[in-house]
Amino acid sequence: MNTFNKQEETLSKKEVELIVNAINHSKEQYKDMANERKLGFSNGKYLDRWNYIFANIRDSFNYEPFITFPVSRGPLWEFIFIYNTNNKILYLLLKEDTFKKIKNDRNNPRHYVRIFNSKNSNYKPKIEEQLSWLSKIEKMSDEDIDEELEKMILNIKNEAKVCKNILFTENINGVTKISENIANYDLDILNTCDLTRYIMADIDNIVDTKDNVSDSLPKIELKIRTHKIKNKRKEIISDKDKEDKKNKKN
Repeated sequence: MNTFNKQEETLSKKEVELIVNAINHSKEQYKDMANERKLGFSNGKYLDRWNYIFANIRDSFNYEPFITFPVSRGPLWEFIFIYNTNNKILYLLLKEDTFKKIKNDRNNPRHYVRIFNSKNSNYKPKIEEQLSWLSKIEKMSDEDIDEELEKMILNIKNEAKVCKNILFTENINGVTKISENIANYDLDILNTCDLTRYIMADIDNIVDTKDNVSDSLPKIELKIRTHKIKNKRKEIISDKDKEDKKNKKN
C-alpha cells in the first residue's frame, strides 16, 4: 500500500491569497449585480455568490501547474475544483460549516465531497483506525465510487493522488479563517494545516479614519455675530471711562 506523503502544507502564501481574494471579491460582485438589477429581492443569493467565487477561482488559477475543472451535480449545483499537476493534489473549496453539515448528514452517501475524499483511502494514520468504528453511514461500493469519480474528474481520476479540503469561515468583512484538510470518506479530518496567517487585509477595505472623518462630516459654517461683539466692546470702553473719571475725582 502506498503511504500518504502530502500531509504537510501544500498551498503557498500566493495561492492562499488568490483564494481569499476570490471569496472576498465575490461579495462586491454580487452586490453590484443586485444593485444593477434592482429587483428588491435576494432569493438564491447563496448560489449567486458561489458563481462569482468559482469564476474568480477559475480566472486566478489559470497558470501552470494548476488547472481547474467545472463539475455539474444536477441542474442546481455546479462547482469547480483546483488540480495541481505537479503534486497531483485535488483541492475542494467549502465553507467550514458546510463541510460539517455534510459530515453530519448520514442520509447522503453519494455526496460529491465524500466521493472526492475517498481519494484519501491510502492515508491510514492511527487516528483513522480509531475513528473507523464510529462510522454510521452506509458507504458506497468501490465500484460506485469509481464510477462517480469517472463522471466528475474524467482522465485525472487515476492520476490524482489525494484530495484536500480548503475550508474557510467568513464574516461581513471577509474571510477570517482558512485551512487545508485531509479527510476520509466519512469526512473525519485526519490532518489539518492552518493557513489563516496568509490572510491579508484588502487595501480597498482599509479606511484612513482621519481622511474619512474629514471628508464625510458636513462642514459647519460658524456665523460670527459682529454686532454683538461691537456692542460688547462699547460696554467695556464705557465701563473703563467711568472708572477713570471716578479715580480723577478721588
